[in-house]
Amino acid sequence: MSLTLADVHRALEKQHGGVGQKGAADPWELLLWENVADLVSDDRRAQAFRSLEREIGLAPEKILATDRTRLAGVIADGGMLPDLRADKVLACARVVTKMGGVEALRALVTKGDVQAAYDALQVFPSIGGPGADRLLLLLHRKKKLAPESNALRVMSRLGWVEETASYSTTYRNANEALRPQLPDDWKTLVSMHQLLKVHGQEVCKPKKPRCASCPLAAGCPRRGLE
Repeated sequence: MSLTLADVHRALEKQHGGVGQKGAADPWELLLWENVADLVSDDRRAQAFRSLEREIGLAPEKILATDRTRLAGVIADGGMLPDLRADKVLACARVVTKMGGVEALRALVTKGDVQAAYDALQVFPSIGGPGADRLLLLLHRKKKLAPESNALRVMSRLGWVEETASYSTTYRNANEALRPQLPDDWKTLVSMHQLLKVHGQEVCKPKKPRCASCPLAAGCPRRGLE
């Protein structure tokens, strides 16, 4: 591995500046953050989240009392298929209510057994194993790089992990490959996670990556990829 994780982090921090999770580091709000939008930038996701917060509120009972059509209109800025996203937000509210409410979720995820928290998070829409890892990282409960799809693409092109036909296999291999290089402090680890994601979204795109403006190009075996 020619470029280390620390090398890449320094380069991406210089390129993109400090980035952080725009949703609050609270398990319930992070779950809503994940479901109000899909396949959009964090800025647009934030617009949909803040619109939900402002127009309806984040309390499960307020969400469940809202008509599906109105809810879809409120979070329309979050990308395509607003009705489907509204269904997911409603499902989140039903699941957390069945769980005992937001405070019960917070107690479990922030103070309870990490494996139990990991299992509980996966009951919510859009949150599989990688999503649960990501939320537990952002909540400072699980030290794992937890790269999402954009970050995995960057890692694959850097030669850190072989991209396989199975997303779960690629994800597992990526975490294992980078585990020895993970920093001890949460702030740096979360920053690494976020910067890899942003770089994949804005520079190392699936098609026509912007290699000319990439600070990693000199050490990237896939530079010049069309």
